[in-house]
Amino acid sequence: MNLQKTAGRLCALLAVSGMLLLASRCGLYDLRPYVVLSGSMEPNYPAGSVILTNTTPDGIGTQDVITYRIGEQLITHRVIRMNEEGYVTKGDNNPAEDPGTVSPDQVVGKVISCIPYIGYLVLFLHRPYAHFFLLFAVAVSVVLHFMKTSAFKQEERNEKC
Repeated sequence: MNLQKTAGRLCALLAVSGMLLLASRCGLYDLRPYVVLSGSMEPNYPAGSVILTNTTPDGIGTQDVITYRIGEQLITHRVIRMNEEGYVTKGDNNPAEDPGTVSPDQVVGKVISCIPYIGYLVLFLHRPYAHFFLLFAVAVSVVLHFMKTSAFKQEERNEKC
């Protein structure tokens, strides 16, 4: 596959991901995006991925992946069984189940989708220097495109002479 096709596909993936994240961030579709920070759910949800969580799920059952809150911390793990107190969870990549039971009022929602590795970009964009870096990259791209176009036009003029 050539470089142009790869770049085009990457841009399309970023555009679709961005639209989904924007729509979910604005509260559309009852979705909330979260960045996966640890490897506890690998390989299904690798660190650096963005997961989309439905905040109004129809129901939660065994084998569903849920995002829940413990204090200020958000955790995304799989429900391995249910009891009268709530949900017993475990990270797919963890050897043991999580301590305690997750009560229904702690549940933020059920994970419905994952966009692998795009979370690294989201985390990068939250850094103070990121916007400067992006503006610099766009400026360099414009200058390079202008130089390439000018060189091509110069070659055409030289061939006509």
